[in-house]
Amino acid sequence: AVPATTYQAALNGTLTGFVGSFFNPFGPSANPGLANALFTTSTSANRSEAMTFDGRVSGTLFELPGGDVGVAAGFEFRNTSLTTNPDTAAYLGSGGGQPLQGERDVISGYVELTAPILKELEVQAAVRYEDYSDFGNTTKPKLGAKYRLPKTPVGNALLRASYSESFQAPALGLLYASQTISFTQGLLQDPLRPQDPPQQMRLVTGGNLNLLPEESESYYAGIVVEDVGGIRDLTFNVDYFHFRIDQVIVTPTANFLLTPAGIAAFPNAIIRDGPGGPIVRLEAVPSNNPNAYQKYRGMDIGVNYRLRNTRFGDFTFAVDATRLLEIGNDNGLGGGYQNRTGLWFNPKWRANASVGWRQKDWSAAVSSDYMGSFYNDGWTVAGWPESSYTLVHANVSYRGFMGTTVTLGANNLFDNLPPLMGRDTGGFDPNVYSG
Repeated sequence: AVPATTYQAALNGTLTGFVGSFFNPFGPSANPGLANALFTTSTSANRSEAMTFDGRVSGTLFELPGGDVGVAAGFEFRNTSLTTNPDTAAYLGSGGGQPLQGERDVISGYVELTAPILKELEVQAAVRYEDYSDFGNTTKPKLGAKYRLPKTPVGNALLRASYSESFQAPALGLLYASQTISFTQGLLQDPLRPQDPPQQMRLVTGGNLNLLPEESESYYAGIVVEDVGGIRDLTFNVDYFHFRIDQVIVTPTANFLLTPAGIAAFPNAIIRDGPGGPIVRLEAVPSNNPNAYQKYRGMDIGVNYRLRNTRFGDFTFAVDATRLLEIGNDNGLGGGYQNRTGLWFNPKWRANASVGWRQKDWSAAVSSDYMGSFYNDGWTVAGWPESSYTLVHANVSYRGFMGTTVTLGANNLFDNLPPLMGRDTGGFDPNVYSG
């Protein structure tokens, strides 16, 4: 690593110990020792710790027509800490970092109830409370229900649905990163003082201790049909899911903060010298944007069949697939909603199929993972789609040797390579092709 100040001094011929010797970046220098004197050792230290205690209890309360009412409760204590001590010096090609130190205690508790109101109807309810030492507390519910329909020639059908709320606490780095003050790269105009000339403005970047958690809502609804068409142990299911995340944490740019949308979304990010006065600084730090959200909708489809007690053993067959209906986001920074369904990193189809066999002490399985095609040309459908991708895995096990189980298997049995990304020099996309 070469410190930027040392490199400049070598170019100027003023480096201590080599005054009068000029470094030649295009070839050998007059003084061979000058090049070696430019290097130094860059050191940094990082430490992350986590500690957890928890306890749980469960039992029954009373009896309803459908059975016993079950209850479960628990608590948890978590402590996490993060310390980062980077080398703050500026090196050639990179700048120094800022130290970071943050710690968080979380106390949480939950209660869950399962109430079989009727033999055909079961209701579930849960609530979770969490208290964070660095930003407050939150309480989130979950409600669910299952209803078994009367038996029909099609099969035994079960309807199920649930609603839940959740959240994600801000990362320690977003909260506790050191704030620094610099200046905007270009000249900016104050929208409330058009009489003032455009100027470079002080810009604050780093962490934000006032961050709130990102909030989400989840919906599930589906049907499970057992013994489909009178075939024992043949099961079919289809479920719809919908996630929406609000109050998303984003980092606005200085230019956006000075637009009408930026002023409305981040009213406290522009610091002025009194009401209507000139801008003292802009705070472009991570913030909860009330206009930012993420959406994720899709369907899970599954078919499972068990063939038992044949002369050749027991067999299982399963196919599970996910159809992505919509995934997208609006970061609330003026770009609008982006629907990325079937585009970069988001194939519409993912599936898994497997066949299993067991007889006495022997068992074996073959499975395959399928990844559908998608377009990767900058979130648009221009260009060409990346090819679909299939991996095959296999294993065989024996469990009759001195109480142990011996398994021999292979992932990616045929050594298939993922398709190369046509518009990415990095080869293939590890975000999608992780097999």
